[in-house]
Amino acid sequence: GPVHTYKACVTKGCLMHDAIHKYTTDVSCQTSDKDMIYVGTLGGERVKCKHKEGGDHKNRFDLDLKDIEGASRCQGRIGLKFLSLHKIRRKRRPVLKFSPQNASLLDVQYNEQARRVLSTVDSWSFDIFNFDKLIAGKSLFHLALHLFQDYGFLDIFNIDIIKLMRCLSSIEEGYHDSNPYHNSLHAADVTQAMHCYLREKELYNCVLPIEAMAALFASMMHDLDHPGVNQAYLIATTNVLASLYENSSVLENHHWRSAVGVLHECGIFDHFDAHQWGLLEWQLKSLILATDITRQQEFIRKFKEYQDDPNFTIKNNANHRHFVMQIAMKCADISNPCRLWPASKQWSEKICEEFFLQGTNYLVIY
Repeated sequence: GPVHTYKACVTKGCLMHDAIHKYTTDVSCQTSDKDMIYVGTLGGERVKCKHKEGGDHKNRFDLDLKDIEGASRCQGRIGLKFLSLHKIRRKRRPVLKFSPQNASLLDVQYNEQARRVLSTVDSWSFDIFNFDKLIAGKSLFHLALHLFQDYGFLDIFNIDIIKLMRCLSSIEEGYHDSNPYHNSLHAADVTQAMHCYLREKELYNCVLPIEAMAALFASMMHDLDHPGVNQAYLIATTNVLASLYENSSVLENHHWRSAVGVLHECGIFDHFDAHQWGLLEWQLKSLILATDITRQQEFIRKFKEYQDDPNFTIKNNANHRHFVMQIAMKCADISNPCRLWPASKQWSEKICEEFFLQGTNYLVIY
């Protein structure tokens, strides 16, 4: 049954975690077309802060956003050369090493505690913080694996379970734990919120499987490789990403391109034909770009127009249905104030901490 199938997947996932390569993404820019070329590489390296003595630093280096602590230790004006936001090795919380000796212990711990929490995944009161602790900081991986089993995507799209687990692990590794808010836990929270929306009767009865899968993937990767600062900061510091995307939806463009890069790297959809892949890629791009807060008025205006349109239908009109999915994506992204107070309070504290870190880092630079 589904329970035993999921248990088998979890066991495989546990055994694979130590074997899965950590994918990173390099960014290069062709001067001719300014298109990003994402190249998967193995491993990672920390870009160290170097102090340049003397001279005018008006031609400042692009900030390596993931080394804020290192930057604060540097003396004088700070110049950190940007290589790739993805090249900083993340420091995950300690995880239980998987071996025959502790396999039974892990099985008991997971099944009796985490499974109990996971059984409430359809509820708005789902406790992502508790679940994350029980899974040793791997909530996004295990939540996504469970949902893919629950929706039957492996059978519907003939997805290889090993490639899926490699993909989910790469996605989780693509977030930075040094971010108090924009990390893999936030991605897991948004994914669970999107799942709740997809379970609403009106959507559940008409959303196509590929649309539902795209929505969950977009939720998982909507902030992939987030640097922990906002677009205004990237523009103010003349970051390479701001130049690359001409100051328009800078982060969101980076997120969706990083997302497509991960899917290509893992080969999870290598068996898709051009039409299937094109549809999935378009859905991912559109949903992730919809999270740009600067486009808020655009979506509100369109939402009001559809409210007054007697011909609006999500059952028979793919464009109308996709717009609702975009709204669901936006709502899921900023849904934490609507959670139960204990969770909502924690999220508020985390986002405030990240905002203050951005302000502190800006002062260090200037």
